[in-house]
Amino acid sequence: MKFMYGIRVSDNQLSGQLPECIGQLVNVEFIELDNNRFSGHLPQSLGNMVKCRYIHLPGHCFSGPIPRNIGQMTQVTTLNLGDQDFNGTIPDSICDMVSLVDLNIVNSRLTGPIPDCLEKLVNLQYMYLSNNQLTGPLPASISKLPKIVNLILWYNRLTGPLPADIGLLTTLRDFQINGNQMSGSIPASINNLTSVEQLIMLDNQFSGSLPALSLPQVRLIRLGNNSLTGQIPDLTGCPKLTAIELNDNLLTGSIPKWMGRIERVNTNNTFISQFDVVDIETNWTLPDAKCIMGPANLFPCPLPEILITTCNCKPTDCISFPLPTQYLTTDMIDYKLARLAAMNASVVTITLAPGRYPGGLIYSSLNTDLTVIADVNTIVLGRSRLTSSR
Repeated sequence: MKFMYGIRVSDNQLSGQLPECIGQLVNVEFIELDNNRFSGHLPQSLGNMVKCRYIHLPGHCFSGPIPRNIGQMTQVTTLNLGDQDFNGTIPDSICDMVSLVDLNIVNSRLTGPIPDCLEKLVNLQYMYLSNNQLTGPLPASISKLPKIVNLILWYNRLTGPLPADIGLLTTLRDFQINGNQMSGSIPASINNLTSVEQLIMLDNQFSGSLPALSLPQVRLIRLGNNSLTGQIPDLTGCPKLTAIELNDNLLTGSIPKWMGRIERVNTNNTFISQFDVVDIETNWTLPDAKCIMGPANLFPCPLPEILITTCNCKPTDCISFPLPTQYLTTDMIDYKLARLAAMNASVVTITLAPGRYPGGLIYSSLNTDLTVIADVNTIVLGRSRLTSSR
């Protein structure tokens, strides 16, 4: 069978293991085995099929590690090993597959770091590694993928900051790193992602202020459920933006005028506490918009009618200022009010009812840096040491 040039047996009910002798088919240029029931380890001899250009094996129950010698398959342009039961890491040898254009190993229980040799993959355009258990930071070499278009890494266990030179990815259109444990500030170089259309970074631990963005092609920005602080920045440099999610952060200040042209807005559960009624009613023309700005935004009373009719607010979703300086907190809304009050007063006493509260966050105060440390017994607010009730 040395003259066999391809294997295509998709959408059958084939089962069992792939035989080790498959590596003897050295002239095969494509392998398509998707939607069958193969199991067991991928044979090591797979790496001997050096003329292969296309490998499509999703939707099986392959287990064990990805063969270390897979890097010998230097002519492969598409490698799809998604939806498996692998254990182990992505082998560094995958960086030797220098012809790769499309790499897909989603939902396959991979662990360990992303190899830091990605600069070798000079033809890679699509990288899908989502829904695994990958750990560690994004490697510095990820910023050296000159042709990358889609970089999809959501729902892993990645940590650390974005690479400072992430902006080198000028061909990137779809960037999704949501559902990880990444932290640190968002680098200003992100403004160099001039081709990006989707920027999805929600459900992480990013902190600091969001830089003003000037991304001419971006349509969707999702930064919800982080620890971003400061005011909502100027995003008028994003003329194609149609949806933005900033919910569940620690933002303060006013609703900006430019937000009135965005079709989908979610700033629920932030600290936004100011707005100019005239500006909102004049600049917000959202006849078909979906705007979510619930009670946790701490809006001052009374609410403008447009927030009630357009932004999912109730007339009672507001608070009266000035805020008190003593709180017995029974839920997260009370806790947020106390933190907001502490930004404008030197001492605010917070007595905690039993519950779980966030900690380790730093906020800006008029008097001193406000550090909230959630401990079993104490909370420290700036220079004040406060005892909690448990």
